[in-house]
Amino acid sequence: FITSAVLPSIAYSTVDRPMNPSRGLAVTFRNKLSLASLGSDLDYYRGVVETRYFHPVPKTVLPLKTPPILMLRNVLGFGEGFGGDVLPIYERFFLGGGRSLRGFSFRDVGPRDEFGRPLGGASTFLASAEMSFPLANIMDVVFFVDAGNVFLKGDTLDIADLRYSAGPGLRANTPFGPISIFLGYKLDRKTGEKASEVHFDFGRSF
Repeated sequence: FITSAVLPSIAYSTVDRPMNPSRGLAVTFRNKLSLASLGSDLDYYRGVVETRYFHPVPKTVLPLKTPPILMLRNVLGFGEGFGGDVLPIYERFFLGGGRSLRGFSFRDVGPRDEFGRPLGGASTFLASAEMSFPLANIMDVVFFVDAGNVFLKGDTLDIADLRYSAGPGLRANTPFGPISIFLGYKLDRKTGEKASEVHFDFGRSF
């Protein structure tokens, strides 16, 4: 398909530093509007709102010499075709992997076809909480809890259908960018699913 689109975005940030922040709020609103009037084969809209909040844990809660950092992340995505078109599969939402819902393999979460292949969805929700404990100048020990899912229809967001995972990890802040490894355990494991997944990633995962 040929896509010709308008990509307006809005960003707001009060974080203290762009890499490995310790406090502040970052909000981004990314949009994609594909229009036949601009030369596209399909008419559709896709929007994502993401928030990330960082704050040191007070010593009254955890009396440590170097306070750990609490990170809260939320992602809400929605897409829909119009003018008789549908949202193409390459614009659908998928979850699973080290950069989204840890504990699940890549694109493992969400609706599937009759052959078990991921279909993606027209809407998604992801929520994460992460606690980072500085181990050295360049190393953090991380504990996380993730929740999220992908929904086939854009007007469907059922909190009761969320999948959950949790686990530990390590993140090294190198001169070339963050390197992380996470061990995610499924908290609502279903029959036939692996109990856990290991995720290795280079670059900022959150």
